[in-house]
Amino acid sequence: MAPAGSAPVLAAAAGDTLEMKFGSGCLARIGALAIVIGVGFFFQYAFEHEWLGPVARVLIGLFWGCVFLGGGELMRAREYAKTGLAATGAGLAILFFSSYAAYGYYHLIAQVPAFGFMLLLTLLAVGLAVRYNSRSVAALGLLGGMLTPVMLATGKNEFFALAAYMLLLDLGFLLLAHFRDWQWLNCLAF
Repeated sequence: MAPAGSAPVLAAAAGDTLEMKFGSGCLARIGALAIVIGVGFFFQYAFEHEWLGPVARVLIGLFWGCVFLGGGELMRAREYAKTGLAATGAGLAILFFSSYAAYGYYHLIAQVPAFGFMLLLTLLAVGLAVRYNSRSVAALGLLGGMLTPVMLATGKNEFFALAAYMLLLDLGFLLLAHFRDWQWLNCLAF
């Protein structure tokens, strides 16, 4: 027979678990999305009021993207896994947007270096997804990898280069899905 008062203790423990799941999962993702959107609005506001030059804007974006990646790593090390993953995702998104801004908006770098940086970000996302066993980081890497040709489009018809890139990207993600047993990633990559 259970000791008197054990049912409320178990109920409180289950409530804490639900609270932790909600607080560290859902709210962390919403917060990360809010930060990414806020950074975007800040850059738009700074651009409209000419507070910062284009180089400073891109460097600030790169800085904060790296800060979020590092913060995500620190949070995961301190056992705040879901919050760390949200920070990692926000950092990757900010880095993708900053590299797009450097190429597409401000024309600070050419297409090839922008492509190389976005390819490295996609590989970083895959590496972090494997390291953290995180499906959400893998999906973010796939999304960034798929959007890279769209963000770097010049209007020229470069079918073979695009097809080769998409084939390599899909094969890489199919391989990742096979080794991590993430069958949903096969469908997403397809």
